[in-house]
Amino acid sequence: MQNKALIDLSRNEYPEPPLALLEVALPRAIAIANLYPVQALVELRQALAKHHDVDEAQILVANGATDLIWLLARWAREARAAGSEAEALAPAVSFVAYTQACGSAGVRLRYGPMRADYGIDLDALLQSVSESTRVVFLANPNNPTGGIIGNDEFSDFMARIPTSVMVVIDEAYRIFSDVAARIHSAELQKRHANLLILHTFSKSFGIAGLRLGYAIGTASLLAQIERHSGPFSVNMVALVAGLLLLGHPDFAENAARKNNERRSFVTDALTQLGLRVLPSQGNFMSILVPGQAKELADTLLSYGIRGRTLDDYGLPDGFRITVGNELQNAALISALQKIKQSNALNSIFANSQ
Repeated sequence: MQNKALIDLSRNEYPEPPLALLEVALPRAIAIANLYPVQALVELRQALAKHHDVDEAQILVANGATDLIWLLARWAREARAAGSEAEALAPAVSFVAYTQACGSAGVRLRYGPMRADYGIDLDALLQSVSESTRVVFLANPNNPTGGIIGNDEFSDFMARIPTSVMVVIDEAYRIFSDVAARIHSAELQKRHANLLILHTFSKSFGIAGLRLGYAIGTASLLAQIERHSGPFSVNMVALVAGLLLLGHPDFAENAARKNNERRSFVTDALTQLGLRVLPSQGNFMSILVPGQAKELADTLLSYGIRGRTLDDYGLPDGFRITVGNELQNAALISALQKIKQSNALNSIFANSQ
């Protein structure tokens, strides 16, 4: 391996943390670190409720959005009908945490097929609903494809799915998507009690390491889900930082703008190299490399760059790359140019003009 620092583009992290805001948040949290994070949690829930124009009881804060997925899987197991198996649904290509959480909770997860363009097939998921189905997981934008569900088709989906099935719309990457293409999830949640929305501070707010996420849903449903969580599950630093960041939406908006500019630049560069890049509305992109995902991962690693193979996401022919900062993106493009020039992995550059 070449002697250079590893550039990790495998986890969809935002490359620049909000250092100036964290320098304010950390002393505040340290000053009250002797206390359990009760009041800090109340203050953040109140701020989130005001931000989303919902009642405070409609907000559930957790140790990251992934923690909420684990809680939801446990809820699904408990909510199963007497004598029946607990079941969940998800698209065949989707966030690996849905598989992991359901497996841990003893919930059977069934997968709906994808469309030919790797979009989520909502009709197929509807046809897969059974009497045992308790929850449907949907990431929008979807991870790892980067595709997005339109508002009209999702509205139709919510109108048709049984009200006994909870629909979880995971909006971790929402802020990176085109505004005009976004689902009106907040409005839909007010009309559909079986819709739950997940959000995270990990992506555009850049604090993945602090672990902070939250759900928006009906008060009764969130109370049921919260019973599966332990006490004081969110630490003081995360709560204080989250409250401060929520008061500075310009940081997230600027982060999204920079990400989308960088994403377009990298997508264009990879496409010009002849790589097949799936259109993405997230802070990442996936390329299709049939039969050579591991070889590409190993070869890029020899240049000091780590990406993500996607077998456990249901896309064994895919390879996901996080949008980095300018220097990281330049290093990625340079490495791929050298790989192409070396005539290694020729078939993955088959889209060359």
